Amino acid sequence: MASLDDSNEKESLRTELSDISRSLRSTFGHLSSSFRNNITLNSLDDNGENQQSQQWAEFSKFSTFKHSRSSSFDEDNKNTPDAKRMQVVDVTKLDALERHMLIEKLIKHAEHDNLQLLQHIKKRMDKVGVRLPTVEVKYTNMHVEAECKVVHGKPLPTLWNSLQSMISDIAKLPGLKPKAAKINIIDDISGIIKPGRITLLLGPPGCGKTSFLKALSGNLDKSLKMTGNISYNGYNLKDIVPQKTSAYGIGSRAEIMDEIRIKEKEAGVFPDPDIDIFMKAISVEGPKETLQTNYILKILGLDTCADVFVGNAMKRGISGGEKKRLTTGEMIVGPTKALFMDEISSEGKIVYHGPRSQILEFFEGCGFRCPERKGVADFLQEVISRKDQAQYWNQTEHAHSYVTVRTFYEKFKQSHLGKKSDEEISEKKSMSKSHDNSISFSVYSLSKWTLFKACMAREFLLMRRNSFIYIFKSAQLIIIASITMTVFLRSRMNIDALDADKYLGALFYSLVIILVDGFPEVSMTVARLAVFYKQRELCFYPAWGYAISAAILKIPLSLLESVIWVCLTYYVIGYSPEPGRFFRHLLLLFSVHWTSISMFRFIASLLRTVVASTTTASLSILVVLLFGGFIIPKSSMPLWLEWAFWLSPLSYGEIGLAVNEFLAPRWQKLGSTNIPIGITTLDNRSLNFDGHFFWISISVLSGFILFFNIGFILALSFLNPPGSRAIVSSVKLSQIQRSEEFTNTNYHVEEKCSNRGKAVLPFEPTSLVFQDVQYYVNAPSEMRERGFSQQKLQILHDITGALRPVTVEESVTFSAWLRLHSQINAKTKYSFVKDVLQTVELDGLKDALVGIPGVSGLSTEQRKRLTIAVELVANPSILFMDEPTTGLDARAAAIVMRAVKNVADTGRTIVCTIHQPSIDIFEAFDELILLKSGGRVIYSGLLGQNSSNVIEYFERIPGVASIDKNYNPATWMLEVTSKSAEAELGLDFAQVYQSSALHERNKELVKSLSIPPPGSAELLFPTRFSQNSWGQFKSCLWKQHLSYWRSPSYNLMRLMFMIFSSFLFGLVFWDQGKKIDNQQSLFNMLGLIFSATIFCGINNSSSVIPYVTTERDVLYRERFAGMYAPWAYGLAQVTIEVPYIFVLSLVYVIITSSSYTMLNLFSGFIIPQPQIPKWWLWFNFQRR
Repeated sequence: MASLDDSNEKESLRTELSDISRSLRSTFGHLSSSFRNNITLNSLDDNGENQQSQQWAEFSKFSTFKHSRSSSFDEDNKNTPDAKRMQVVDVTKLDALERHMLIEKLIKHAEHDNLQLLQHIKKRMDKVGVRLPTVEVKYTNMHVEAECKVVHGKPLPTLWNSLQSMISDIAKLPGLKPKAAKINIIDDISGIIKPGRITLLLGPPGCGKTSFLKALSGNLDKSLKMTGNISYNGYNLKDIVPQKTSAYGIGSRAEIMDEIRIKEKEAGVFPDPDIDIFMKAISVEGPKETLQTNYILKILGLDTCADVFVGNAMKRGISGGEKKRLTTGEMIVGPTKALFMDEISSEGKIVYHGPRSQILEFFEGCGFRCPERKGVADFLQEVISRKDQAQYWNQTEHAHSYVTVRTFYEKFKQSHLGKKSDEEISEKKSMSKSHDNSISFSVYSLSKWTLFKACMAREFLLMRRNSFIYIFKSAQLIIIASITMTVFLRSRMNIDALDADKYLGALFYSLVIILVDGFPEVSMTVARLAVFYKQRELCFYPAWGYAISAAILKIPLSLLESVIWVCLTYYVIGYSPEPGRFFRHLLLLFSVHWTSISMFRFIASLLRTVVASTTTASLSILVVLLFGGFIIPKSSMPLWLEWAFWLSPLSYGEIGLAVNEFLAPRWQKLGSTNIPIGITTLDNRSLNFDGHFFWISISVLSGFILFFNIGFILALSFLNPPGSRAIVSSVKLSQIQRSEEFTNTNYHVEEKCSNRGKAVLPFEPTSLVFQDVQYYVNAPSEMRERGFSQQKLQILHDITGALRPVTVEESVTFSAWLRLHSQINAKTKYSFVKDVLQTVELDGLKDALVGIPGVSGLSTEQRKRLTIAVELVANPSILFMDEPTTGLDARAAAIVMRAVKNVADTGRTIVCTIHQPSIDIFEAFDELILLKSGGRVIYSGLLGQNSSNVIEYFERIPGVASIDKNYNPATWMLEVTSKSAEAELGLDFAQVYQSSALHERNKELVKSLSIPPPGSAELLFPTRFSQNSWGQFKSCLWKQHLSYWRSPSYNLMRLMFMIFSSFLFGLVFWDQGKKIDNQQSLFNMLGLIFSATIFCGINNSSSVIPYVTTERDVLYRERFAGMYAPWAYGLAQVTIEVPYIFVLSLVYVIITSSSYTMLNLFSGFIIPQPQIPKWWLWFNFQRR
């Protein structure tokens, strides 16, 4: 954390920490003065050394257990200020505030104090000769290839393509077997990664970096084939647990700490108290939260947002940069021995693997030199690129011809570094020299009980975070129960044969509500699977720990839901008043609810996608209810389907509730047939079982719960994240094959002129002026709770200055059609779209699907260029770009900025925010506005040639260090204006700017630009949208058509549900329409109508939710951009559903009606029974 701006603020913080420390409970209550003072990591002075030795000798007499959990603090004695004494603290009892204060005490500024802390830890270990575990990773002749399905035309996942693929996969006929091709990802590489060194892996997108890292860490996708050998300290990858070797728990830290303690005692070495308490606090076992977490948050700069939700596209959370640092923190929070972090290889070949200091010398030997004002990383990314290589050619006496990756590879192998690397690879590492804790052979470091407790704590925390969902479900259940009990009011229901069916209907409805109440578990489970798979690969915890904790902690939820329903409905509806029957009623509904949650959780883990899981869950509800014994009794089912009655969990719920209610004394009154009314009602519904069958039902439901949870465990253990087979078009495959041929031959690259950057449509250049801008937000409640008195938080202070499943081409075209004026003809719009795609260099990707961020489709930098293109086709005069290069590597950022530069060359004004840009990116801009924390301006003006204006401005400020030669001006500027730099210099850069001549010149510029030039037209927008209502609707309908046609996961699942359900209805209700001769037969047909209407409707309404949720993010962005009115989008989505729903209804009618046609065919009238073929005779018997 950076230091405070001035001495007053610093003194204020000291006072606040003093007050906090005095109020601390437990062990730190007496350490206020120690926390108040600035503690350095220097060794003890000579005056206090003897007394310190005596005190450490007394401290060493503690038992081993107490010694490992205790440490000491030094504190000034108010009576004798020159003397020091030890204060013993228990490191396992530090609460969150105490841990925070300890970290603040040790690390004031992360960039300076962290290195000093680590150096002192190393010094302590070196004193006693303790060696840390290290890992040497060696890979030889590694080869990774992927098998891709080859398709003709565009490889787009349309309904027709997906249906063809599904049929061919099911048929598995030789003639239908799809053509496949093997593509090399990693091509015969060897190397060694030494311990204690940071190896940077560079390369353009698609060169195999991610596959290489996953192969080294043992996490390579199962669909990829790898040959070669990978070893850790001489152990083969298959003989160890690589996931635990590269990231593991706290066990070895405790063992190292014990070894240090023993050797220090033998050698008579007394550790620095601050170092001792830090090392013990991060290594001790037992506490749920250790100091290691606070330490990692501090050095990664995440301590200021530690209590903030991560967030997503719809929920505001931490920033993109903080998310990347969070991912790093997840891995380094343990004492990791080997880290493989994604993002010189290219085309699957290693171009260079050696010391960083010699890489420029290697490329100079190949004829390429890095310019002075060029970042080395940027140079390395581009020097192997066909497009960018020529600009670095240094041998002017020879004409440049493209030097292939294979040529670089061969030159490296012939160099002394390559030969040395080959020698090291050929050496065999002795396994006996490996540290005991270097390699992990066990999957989990902790005991099963500890892992289970950790999973329980994690699940409980997630349930607390999602408490709104459970509160909402409970409130929903209260409302439904309130309505239900007024519908089945007991004052309107009598104990007779007529109202017995009403009671049975109320019981069935209770079961339905309780069953469906578990449906949200599907989406919640699927949403968490991605994180689970990631943590399973890293061996965080076993699948059974995750599954069992989820099952156990859902018990109180099931009990709560059941209690709410039963307490509200039981006596109001008027069920049997005996207390025993009340509690049995509650017990059975609780069992059904727990079964429901377990079943839906199992389905989600089995299908693993939202659409497939939702559709299958809806289908399972249909099957369970259909064979549950109420919609159609068991006696009315076809004989060959009666077994399904016993497989439905709802059957046992129906049996249990019916037996519990209708065997009560009040239902023993004789009816018209001299049989008790309760028995008659049970007979009519084929539910006449003995009273003990209630407990049998409870036992069977318990068996279902056990079965579904075991299935949940097995699914989590053995199934992998959902993925699709790689698809490549025949055209792309031929390009790849030609590229591989070019790799073996140098060829000359011809420079082609391009008309990129030339706009087809004219626009009006515009100046933007802003003066004294103030921006406030409501102060968060957490800040007010911690003493922040103001209601508003000011973000900007006096700022003054001037300034989805569609393809790429279709996305840009959609934006152009909606945002360009309706008077522009179609040909001009198409020409403008083509020009914009060329400007942002997306013309080569115009047929690629946009996809879902981080899952499929375009890469991050391609998405950023697409975003620029979508806005550029609106033909604006000014573009605002928020962090267009965030999350991109140097090469990808250069591509995006080249596209931005092309846009600027057309005369448009561009305003960008960028974090820590490279030299090339930084100096691509003309002007700079630099803000400090709190939204105050530090600099606003021209950059100048080679950033000369910015450098000159800051170097004129007294005390600011001069910039080093070839140093990045952006990095230097941020360093010299940081909070710590301000504190050291004792000045405020915002005040310096306010009093500068530059600020005065900017104010004059604002005044001059605020006056419209003569002859300029006033900005006027006659309509809110560029297109009229009909144009908006047509464009939205066109986009929805493409989106639906290319969403097979959504529409094919609906079609499969309809086909399966129609077949199921036809089989279960076979011949029911021909036998309406009593009340039960009529009820059966009404049950068919009820089931078909309800469940087909429920499936369509539930399956569309994930699809609409995905589209919602895009809808909000496009609506805020003024592309169309909300009603146009809504009407288009309703309209596009009509043909799909019509097809689904037609399929249902055709299949269900065919059962009656077949029934008539084999009825014995059209063809007599003796003349029916033997293989169809069973059909006639079944009809009877």
